[in-house]
Amino acid sequence: MKNPFSRFISFKKRVDISLREVRSVGGDLKSQDWKNSLKPFDRNSGIASEAFKGSSRLVVMQFLTILFFVFFSYRLFDLKVNQGQALSAQADINYLRFNQIRANRGLIYDSQGINLAANEPSFSLAINLSQVADQEDLDSLLNAVIDLTDLDLNRIEARILAAQNAQIDRVALPVELEREKALPVLAQPDNYPGLAVEINPKRQYVGGESISHVLGYMTEVFDYELEVDEYYLAGDKKGREGLERQYETYLRGIKGRGVTEVDAEGRTINTRIDPGNDPRTGQDLVLTIDSQLQAAVYEAVQKGVEDSTGQAGAGIVIDVNSGAILSLVSYPSYEANLFSGYVTSADIAFLYLSLIHI
Repeated sequence: MKNPFSRFISFKKRVDISLREVRSVGGDLKSQDWKNSLKPFDRNSGIASEAFKGSSRLVVMQFLTILFFVFFSYRLFDLKVNQGQALSAQADINYLRFNQIRANRGLIYDSQGINLAANEPSFSLAINLSQVADQEDLDSLLNAVIDLTDLDLNRIEARILAAQNAQIDRVALPVELEREKALPVLAQPDNYPGLAVEINPKRQYVGGESISHVLGYMTEVFDYELEVDEYYLAGDKKGREGLERQYETYLRGIKGRGVTEVDAEGRTINTRIDPGNDPRTGQDLVLTIDSQLQAAVYEAVQKGVEDSTGQAGAGIVIDVNSGAILSLVSYPSYEANLFSGYVTSADIAFLYLSLIHI
């Protein structure tokens, strides 16, 4: 019968029988310890010349694998724990855009509960320079602004230059958009890259000229005021004269913070209010003045001035029991609603002529 292990004989000879049989003193055969029986392997002679060099490579590979694993484990720990908050904040900056949400201004009532200074929504236009990549984009944006408004190109460019010098991305334009022109921008913002329509409360005064000097008016903040008070941004309105100025910090309220999610190309994905940062409406004022009595006194003073060919007059009505002022009139007066929007040179000229009574 053929030896089934005969095919291994040549191999056994070639490696010179790693496990040698040795005869003990008593004549028994024992296997020598294999570690002491290994022979080097030589390719030319057919005998092992490199004693398990492959096992040495395996040890090296295992060491490098462990080293590789330890290094990347440390980097993962460093990125996740040590730098996790900083990297997360940087990712939010790239993905999220934060903006202020103007608060509704507090209302002003007369002694009978009649609203003398209300708020109504208005649409303003702003430019986001972070979405303007090159001069071609800027030219397209300027053309879109001119189509939507009647602003002079030089005036727009001056505002953009001032914002660039101050390293500010948002440029508020001194214009109030008509509702019909604002809606397409709000509905399809991707068609107007770099432009944003902002919905803001606009002051609407009731009572006309008879009480304008008491209430005062609002205008856009000046550049130097932006540096003095961090509350204001370019395009914000501030109380001027009268009660609007005296109680500005109470009426203006507390701004909220909006969050805009954008994609890699800067296109808006979603807008929302940052939780816990909702805008808070300003405080209301209730006056002792009776608006109906105020109108009657104003007419009387006006008639008296005109009949006497005078130029100005004033009148006051006081409750003798409480000392409360029921009416406070000054003539000539002005229309406060002229300042509710963005004032033009023509508006200023008209106001000046009315005040000097020409």
